[in-house]
Amino acid sequence: MAENKKVYVVGHKNPDTDSICTAIAYANLKTKITGETYEPRRAGQLNEETQYVLEHFGVKVPTLLSDLREQIKNVELKESQEIQGSLSIRTAWEKMSEMNTHTIPITRNGVLEGVITKGDIAKSYMEVYDNTMLAKARTQYRNIAAAVEGEIVTGNEHGYFYKGKVTVAASSKELMTSFIEKDDLVIIGGSN
Repeated sequence: MAENKKVYVVGHKNPDTDSICTAIAYANLKTKITGETYEPRRAGQLNEETQYVLEHFGVKVPTLLSDLREQIKNVELKESQEIQGSLSIRTAWEKMSEMNTHTIPITRNGVLEGVITKGDIAKSYMEVYDNTMLAKARTQYRNIAAAVEGEIVTGNEHGYFYKGKVTVAASSKELMTSFIEKDDLVIIGGSN
């Protein structure tokens, strides 16, 4: 059974008679229409005129709501699929797009390690200056291959790239031998 949440209806901070009466009337109307609980509240002290009107018509004075800041308990949370930290950034982006969300939790063995946002991903792509970044991040070879929609020609796809730089093979064989070093990861274009 769903929990019946209370919704407070509040006027402005220095309430006049209109503000208080509107909160009372609207809370009553919403409760009757929806069957949910709407309660009138006030955000400040009543003036003499408002006190007189409420007493004259025998209406209960709305309770003072002194703190109008939103609290975490009032935020509607939605369930989200979690991902492992070892997944590629591209896969995380695709999952967020599928789920129509901007944030996704990262877990290890069911324990929250952190969250990643689409903004984090976009920023990481904008700041790619370092050709040793994938090694520093200890990126799994299969994730690198998935990110470039490629295949692994040699090596263990489950292994981690932890040493060397990334190089794109776009020049002649002779020229490439001058800058490719041991432990480098070389991305080559395919031919049709």
